[in-house]
Amino acid sequence: MRCEPHALIAIYDDTKTDVFRRLLGEYEEPLYIKKPVIENGAIAIDEDLQMAIVFFVCSYYSFKNKDYYEKKAEYVVGMYKSNNENLM
Repeated sequence: MRCEPHALIAIYDDTKTDVFRRLLGEYEEPLYIKKPVIENGAIAIDEDLQMAIVFFVCSYYSFKNKDYYEKKAEYVVGMYKSNNENLM
């Protein structure tokens, strides 16, 4: 929900069942974000966001360091967004 991973952006054609949410904005065709899936032990998401996922999972399971891991995850997401804001 915090960003639009490029690996998960697809054209919406009303037959997709793996839709997570629709991208808002002026696009030639309706775009949506697919739900990330795990294939062959790897999650289908941008490589730059993989550590954010690790940090969010760590924050979920850590009582003592929850805030620390959430801040690290948010930093990674922020860097991803700032580096990719002009690519769409």
